[in-house]
Amino acid sequence: MMSPALPLRVLCLGAYGNGNIGDACQADALAALLHLADPRLEVYSLSLSKRAAPYPAHGHYPVPLWRARDLNYVNSFDLLLAGGGGLLASPHQPLFDEAWIQSLKVPLCAVSLGAGTPHVFTAAPFIRACRLFSVRDEFSRAAVRKVRDDVAVTLDPILLAPADTAVEKAGETAGIVWIPAKFDPQSRPTWEEIAKTGIDRGHDAVVSLNPATDRASGFAEVFSEAVLYADGADTLLAAMRSRRLVVSERYHGCIYAARWPKPCVGLALRRNADHIVTSKTLELFRLVPGLGGIADIATPPRRALFERIALDGFDGAALEPFLAGERTRLLAHLQACLAVVASESAMRMG
Repeated sequence: MMSPALPLRVLCLGAYGNGNIGDACQADALAALLHLADPRLEVYSLSLSKRAAPYPAHGHYPVPLWRARDLNYVNSFDLLLAGGGGLLASPHQPLFDEAWIQSLKVPLCAVSLGAGTPHVFTAAPFIRACRLFSVRDEFSRAAVRKVRDDVAVTLDPILLAPADTAVEKAGETAGIVWIPAKFDPQSRPTWEEIAKTGIDRGHDAVVSLNPATDRASGFAEVFSEAVLYADGADTLLAAMRSRRLVVSERYHGCIYAARWPKPCVGLALRRNADHIVTSKTLELFRLVPGLGGIADIATPPRRALFERIALDGFDGAALEPFLAGERTRLLAHLQACLAVVASESAMRMG
């Protein structure tokens, strides 16, 4: 552990290198928020994804995956911070390795995680080991509360990170940015209909936020050459700059619409075994006022209907102060995580 007189060293653990832009930008967002909480911090990031795709590194220092198993290295930090993203929605090692968890000698905290019930029990040692724990929505809190009670909700770091004030907004057209998710048998028919009747190829853009999985699922067959396969958030933001609204099946497509802000339709196209529409996007629209509206698998995929849903539900005047308040809440959680370091250091010295 470093001397209190020196900057604290924080290692962020996430799925940053899995090829999905929504995960790739989490490390940047967390680093920006951590530096708001304490500008002196040294922030490092370690992606727990085996895909090892490159991800942006502004304000933090990426370290390779093999370092996760080097406990001398991991324990050289002052704080381990797991988040954001769906680290508990599917297994990410070594967070699910009880022996690894028990070998940690530094505080571990969680921030804005997504969680699903099938995995919280196998991740129970990690969940219990965290000094402080926050999730990104009420659905995730209900799942994690099967293991521990003291779970806060702090919204996605990308949604709440400081916006890039250098981005210039262009004049808007009537165009739509369409953001499909990886096709499955439930979602593909809706997107095939949208491709035939909804997309104005002269003014719209179709953007893939996870090129590898989206290509493999059949994007080229449905959209042909119209797809922009994004290699970073800048591709999405460039597509959004001159267009009026966003229709997104992907969660982070809706989040970037909120950050702009742009009127948005969140598409919830997948049902579970009980025929209930399930989506983290539903939770986002339930929690965030003024973003737009939801369309599900029963909604006729008509351009005019999507426009009406987005514009009728959009309220920028409500959205901005809400996000400012939620940013304050997330910063308070991060400051509490940093305070754990000082508290435990004082206990050892005492």
